[in-house]
Amino acid sequence: YSMKACLAVQTDGSKGHTSCFQIVFPQDVLCLRAETEEKAHEWMEALKSVMKSAKSSVQSGQVPLRNKPHRDQQTKEQQKSKRQSVTTSFLGILTTLAVEKGLTAQSFRCAEEKRGPPP
Repeated sequence: YSMKACLAVQTDGSKGHTSCFQIVFPQDVLCLRAETEEKAHEWMEALKSVMKSAKSSVQSGQVPLRNKPHRDQQTKEQQKSKRQSVTTSFLGILTTLAVEKGLTAQSFRCAEEKRGPPP
């Protein structure tokens, strides 16, 4: 839930507890309960502060920063091509090593040593 869309933070007396409160959004109402009435008021004040801050940043014209910049299609294609090239090269090396070491004849398992312990 975005606090920018929050409509209200208010007490909720319908539950029969003085420590219940609501966070009202356009599509939902979140009903919460704190450990004590004092904690509920602390939470409500904190949430109201965040709500006002979020709404004032929207009204002041501040633009939120994005976490990850969008890459253009050409850059994505180049990275995909590079990954495929590295994967193909790596698989080629693994296949060559397996054939050179005789692992293909052994179902890609190393042969057990038949010698005794080292002297």
